Amino acid sequence: MKILELSSTVSTFRNIRFKPFLNLVLGNKAEGNESISGHNVGKTSVLRLIEYCLFGKKHEDYFDGWLAKFKNEKINLTIDYQDDVKALSVPISKRLSFTNTINEVLRDNRNVIGYSIRYKSDYNDEFSRINSLRGKDINWKPFVFGLLGYNEKIMRDKMQSDIDYSNTDNVLKAIDSADQKDPDKSEIVNRLVVEAQEIRIAMSKFDFFQYEKQVFSSRLNILDEEYSAAKTRIRKLEVELQTIQKSLGFQLKSSFNIHELKKIYAECGILFADGVVKRFDEVVDFNNKLTLSRKKMLEEMAYSCSKELKGLYPEAKKTSELRAKYLEVLSRKDYKEEYEKLQSRLIEIEKEISVLTVPIFKKSKEEFIKRKNELENIVSNNTVALREELNRENIDFEQLNAYYTMLIQSVLGIRAKIDLQENSNSNIKFWIKIKDEDMDLFTLRGEAFRKLSCGLFDLALAAAFPDRNMIIAHDGIIDGIEQPLKRRYLLCVYRFTKMHNIQYTLSAINEGIVPEIISRCSIIQLSDFPETKTLFGLQY
Repeated sequence: MKILELSSTVSTFRNIRFKPFLNLVLGNKAEGNESISGHNVGKTSVLRLIEYCLFGKKHEDYFDGWLAKFKNEKINLTIDYQDDVKALSVPISKRLSFTNTINEVLRDNRNVIGYSIRYKSDYNDEFSRINSLRGKDINWKPFVFGLLGYNEKIMRDKMQSDIDYSNTDNVLKAIDSADQKDPDKSEIVNRLVVEAQEIRIAMSKFDFFQYEKQVFSSRLNILDEEYSAAKTRIRKLEVELQTIQKSLGFQLKSSFNIHELKKIYAECGILFADGVVKRFDEVVDFNNKLTLSRKKMLEEMAYSCSKELKGLYPEAKKTSELRAKYLEVLSRKDYKEEYEKLQSRLIEIEKEISVLTVPIFKKSKEEFIKRKNELENIVSNNTVALREELNRENIDFEQLNAYYTMLIQSVLGIRAKIDLQENSNSNIKFWIKIKDEDMDLFTLRGEAFRKLSCGLFDLALAAAFPDRNMIIAHDGIIDGIEQPLKRRYLLCVYRFTKMHNIQYTLSAINEGIVPEIISRCSIIQLSDFPETKTLFGLQY
């Protein structure tokens, strides 16, 4: 699939025509003007709008702004899907459902098509992405297994049988526990109900997803940028204010003693005419006016700087405190463990209450024992099937790995490959295996290398499985990357996308990108000043 054009019925919207290979959506910075930073200009919105048109996906932090300003206006997306040009026109509406957007073919493959659309919080892991793949392993691992060229159903069956076996075993344990206790179970049930209520209250205080490390890490990056921008602006304003105050302390000479001047002229035998006296009076008057005007202008400038600083100081303090809070959360490793411990206990309690409040007959227990034995055989057979699938010759996966290894060697200079291993539960672990000699370099440059590794992984997927029609779109993947590494990445991507007929859209701050790449690949350059240079052509 290739995107051809993005437009809108919003009259000020800046329509975008896409190139067939690498596309750069750039946010321009202004030299010497920190207020024009290239942020909040619509770079990320380009990707969000594509997802909205294709999948009806509403990112609330963006969608609410669109809805407030452009309700019922339409976003138009033209795509080339298997040599068939489709024009989608999607209204900005809360009532929009997924079925309003694309046809059955795309809908059935939406997880694969949209897998490689990544935002700033999606670069912590090549495989499990925070925005689209989260939660229990069974919700995402079989899908990724299939994405890598293996049989998704085999892994799903194995993981589901593990869950079924565990649930049945827990029920039997609860039955055994209940049988050993007092036949009058009402007191036990009441105690368990109270404990369950206390656990739910404790869990609600966690607000677990807000404490998820990846979310906080992403938000912390944004706060770092905001705090850095605020501190830079404060330093600049403080220097300006200090200069202005120093200038106010310097007064132009505004008075002359005309009699002393006449005396000096007389001593020198020089005529001091009345006309000269008059002109001196005019100079003094002009000088006084100039001094007053200058003082007024400097005082206005000082007031303007002071006023802006007055607003920036609490803003920077608030951002700093929020950063400290996020850093504290990230530094703690026990949130997830505590939450999972409470969640596990709550599940046990609910099962025990269920058993205690329903009469358990001997026949019921025998049925559970029989079911457990059956599941034990099913788990065993599924384990064998999964192991055989993992060990079979997989040409598609080998090709994917060849592309990935070549790309990461070219860009990052390290030797690495995608690896799948059977873990202690006889399930599969996905990871990037790096040569021991290169591990120190990868660890040292971890954040930058991990981001680019995610991008290269997506490119390798698209090249190895061209019939999947994957959309590759990455937001901010090269922001903050040092220039030589950024240049290698873009040049490698440019050549690779042309070689394999892959369309790749990348949004970034226009900083340190070589002009050659910009001239070939830029499809739109955005700026926050004037507002007509933003994506929607106005601020909202």
